[in-house]
Parts: sequence; structure tokens; C-alpha cells
Amino acid sequence: AGTYAESAFFHKETKALLLTDAVLKVPEAPPPVLASYGYEGTPGELSKEQWYYKFLAFNFLAMRGSDEADFKALAKPPGIVSPILRFTLYPICQQQAAAWVESVAKWPFELAVAAHLASPFRLTPTEFLDAFGFLFGKGSSWEPEPAQLTSLRSASQSLDGPDALKSSIWADFQALDS
Repeated sequence: AGTYAESAFFHKETKALLLTDAVLKVPEAPPPVLASYGYEGTPGELSKEQWYYKFLAFNFLAMRGSDEADFKALAKPPGIVSPILRFTLYPICQQQAAAWVESVAKWPFELAVAAHLASPFRLTPTEFLDAFGFLFGKGSSWEPEPAQLTSLRSASQSLDGPDALKSSIWADFQALDS
């Protein structure tokens, strides 16, 4: 496993939380910059269906035959933790991440500016904590179906070793072992 560092800053004047990757807001429409990449490497606007597929595939979520339903579940909450980080990073640093999340949630922010996807977006300390519920043995603002995690389970085991799958973050998804 490699290392990971997250940064968060609180701008008092605007009550904004500035983040790199900790929490994202998934926009309904693709960010304009993606038009320069297109769908299969040919520059051009993405259709709604192409955007749904690209976002889900980028996060290594297995498709279940309903990209739209899966995408909308990710786009609905005020903020989510990237599935890649949730299932490949946080299992190996759960206690440290939980302490960091709790310290950030003490700031009185009202919106967040993230390095990726939709920004700025409305986010409160309570919603920030909700996105990270999995670190504290609770449900999170977005919960996957176990069948969506096949690729992430494999990636977690390859990157972090089999002990990563023993983390409580994976506890609700043990059906993947059968």
C-alpha cells in the first residue's frame, strides 16, 4: 500500500470547506472538460448515458444493468466519498481517517469546494460526517449493493493485502466471499 494525504481548509469569510478528494458532489451532467476527452477518445460532448457509464466505470463500480439508477443513487446525496477511496484506502487507515473527519467536521462550513466534479456545493458538517458514516460503523450518505464491489474488492486486496478486507468497512459486504 502506498501513502495518501488529504487536505482541507476552512475559509471563514465564505464559510467554505476547501477539499482535494475527501468528498465529492456528483453532477447530473458531465463536467465541460470531459468534452475534450469524449467517450472513446474522440473529443465531443457526452450523452447522459455515456456520462453515467464513465462515472461508474471510473469508480470501479460493477454495472448491474441500470447505469441510470446506480448513477442517480450516487448523485442524490449532498456529498459522497469516492468509492475508490472508501474501499481501497480507508480500510488501511480507518482510525486516522475517522479522527481527521471528526476534526474537519468541527468547522462551521456551509459549502464545499472540491478538486473534482461539481463545485462549489452545499455541504454542512453533519452531511460531511454522514458521507463518512462507514468509518464509524454507521450507514453513509451512499451505500453500494454488494454486487457492485467486485472490482473494488479485488483492487483493495491487490493494493492493500487480504487484511484490508477484514476492516469493518467491508463488514456489510462479506457476501462477496461466497
